[in-house]
This record gives sequence, C-alpha cells and structure tokens, in this order.
Amino acid sequence: MRWARGSDPRAVIAKEYEWIVQTAGRRTPVAMYLGTNDRSLTLEDGARTFELQERSGFTVHYVPLAGQGHDYWSAAPWVNADVWAFFEEHPLGP
Repeated sequence: MRWARGSDPRAVIAKEYEWIVQTAGRRTPVAMYLGTNDRSLTLEDGARTFELQERSGFTVHYVPLAGQGHDYWSAAPWVNADVWAFFEEHPLGP
C-alpha cells in the first residue's frame, strides 16, 4: 500500500493518508526539496504536503529548486549542505 503520490513514495502524502501525519506521536523535523521543472511531482502537491506537515506541528524546511527536475544528483552538493544545516539547527528530540 502506498501512502504517497508520484514516482517517489517518499515525496508527497496522498490525501487519504493525511491522518497519519495529523496523528503522528513524534514530530520529526522534515526537509523537502522539489524542482520547479519536476515532471514526476507537482509544486502544488509539494506545497500541500508542506502545509499539512506544518499545520500538524512539524518543523518543515520546504525548498522549491528553480529550474531543477527530478534529478537529485545534479543538485546534491547544495541540497546536502542545506539539509545538514537544517538538521543541525533542528535536532531530533526525544
């Protein structure tokens, strides 16, 4: 059973599974990166997932990557540095 939408099952949360986020016992910080030219996932789905997580009490870092497609590797050096900085600023609590 897939609880996410798109070609990447970790990408955006399908509406019928929003309750999982809303009732999560632990609010793990989340970093999301989505290319503005991604043909697999829409910016609207990314924004909806970001808003759902934020409304549900998660600390979320959502970054639309201008001109980027679904290819992680071409953005990896910048994304990796940014995500590590985010997690250092928002460590996982108990």
